[in-house]
Amino acid sequence: MTSPICRLFWYRSRENFARHIDNYLQGKIHFSSWKNVNDPMEGYFTYFPQHDEISELISEKNKYKICCFSKKYSNYLLWSHYAKDHKGVCLEYEFDTRAFPDNLKKRVIKYRKEIPQFDNNEPPERQAVHMLTHKLSFWRYEEEVRLLAFEPMSLDIRLGELKSITLGLKFIDDYINNQDVDLINICSRMREFKRMFPDFEIYSINNIQPDGHLTRTKTRILG
Repeated sequence: MTSPICRLFWYRSRENFARHIDNYLQGKIHFSSWKNVNDPMEGYFTYFPQHDEISELISEKNKYKICCFSKKYSNYLLWSHYAKDHKGVCLEYEFDTRAFPDNLKKRVIKYRKEIPQFDNNEPPERQAVHMLTHKLSFWRYEEEVRLLAFEPMSLDIRLGELKSITLGLKFIDDYINNQDVDLINICSRMREFKRMFPDFEIYSINNIQPDGHLTRTKTRILG
């Protein structure tokens, strides 16, 4: 049986983290349109124009906002793609799905060789979720878990608890060698948060092994 408690990882660029750090520290996450993700085939499906009526499905699909996580903090490519060349951070959230509102779903992304096929026998509500939780197989490396919000009242929602922050390998290099306004603000806020919540952990990526595997350790660099 799947546990209702789960921990998921959200990769953010340093610029994004600096801009929204107060929301993130409060446990808030940001939902956005599925049309804004970096997969040009997101939400696509095949159908037969001669006899398939897809307008209801499209309308239903457009009512969803999404937030995308991964199962691991140590995904080398995700650090490159979503944490801006390992200069950003990876946020670890703990969620209790029993506390989710009725309009929110957690789904593990399934990967397939082809995009889904429209099915006239399935209700549009079910198909919309199906289309938004299946991706082409070359995205499998992301190990994505997705939260889907149906017509959310707000795009910034407090759903879980921020358990840790992992700093990218180049974040530490920049902290030591090239501090800027964003870095000063981020580090100041993290120090303050750590003082308020001693069990909160701050890690840093400390090693890239020959096979590309990343490891992390608790960091003392922030004092």
